[in-house]
Amino acid sequence: MRALSIVRWVIVGLLIAAAVVPAAAAAVRGWTFVAVQDEAMAPTYGDGELLVLRPPTGGEYFAVGEVVTADSGEGQMIGRVAGVGDDGTFDLQLLTSDSGEVVAVAPVYIDAVVEYHISSEFSLLVQWPTRIALIVIALALALLPPRPRSGRARSRRGNPLPRPATAAYEGASATNEFVQREREAEMLDREQDFSPYADSGSATRRAHRAPSRDE
Repeated sequence: MRALSIVRWVIVGLLIAAAVVPAAAAAVRGWTFVAVQDEAMAPTYGDGELLVLRPPTGGEYFAVGEVVTADSGEGQMIGRVAGVGDDGTFDLQLLTSDSGEVVAVAPVYIDAVVEYHISSEFSLLVQWPTRIALIVIALALALLPPRPRSGRARSRRGNPLPRPATAAYEGASATNEFVQREREAEMLDREQDFSPYADSGSATRRAHRAPSRDE
């Protein structure tokens, strides 16, 4: 029973951690989660994957190979940094272009950096419907009443039977033994009274009579 209780609380802790940790990390680090909706960025990112974006720091230098998002004035674009121009702009190779189009973007228009990407199998863990479902399951397990113990276990642990006192127990045993021996002696006397050797009955009775209480 104790092992089952420990397992239940471990499961509750894991469910709460899975629901709370991603949201807490996003709030502390300023992350934003963006889901990939199609295969437009394949093979870099596939459909259903989750991109973890962080805001750039002031004056950050974006290394070649980093994936960033930028505001083009006509909408968001995402690309991999391919190089740095002489004028301080960054050449981005767009991930949504089949031809590998490269555009020059000033650092001020870069608004996020792809910090991590999560595969589609685990992307549901950071979505709000899944978080709410995990919290509800954790609360249900936490509030589930423990299984009652069996009656034998309760009587054995909670209400132990009192043992008789040693002196009283020994006295009762001695009294019962004395009474039993007296009965055996009386039955023996009766049998000898009906035997042909009645003359020697008294001697036989004395020989077989049980000792008195004083003895």
